[in-house]
Amino acid sequence: MHEPIALIALDLDGTLLRSDTTVSDRTLGAIDACRTQGLHIAIATARPFASVKRLLPASLQRDVPWICGSGGSVYENAVCLYQDWIDVATAQAVVEVLYRAEEDFLVALEINWLRVL
Repeated sequence: MHEPIALIALDLDGTLLRSDTTVSDRTLGAIDACRTQGLHIAIATARPFASVKRLLPASLQRDVPWICGSGGSVYENAVCLYQDWIDVATAQAVVEVLYRAEEDFLVALEINWLRVL
């Protein structure tokens, strides 16, 4: 026998978000119906916290865990519950190696300034 579904984890890009980076009313209604039936909703994305906060409507900013940065951090109600970030020295070493490479790279960093200072 299969266990009932308890959690629905939604990606943002190409899944929850439309091409204009909004969430449709129809989708919000479906999510609300799932929550009414007792299902938990979570957001799982490679995007950093700030990007998720800017994109999601208010109804998905309360009591919905966000797994951000490909699992590097987890937030709920804008509170960081978990983080597993690389240290500054390692990040700097990686950027230096990429800088010396003979190929083009795009590097994006989310920095927790409190940990850097």
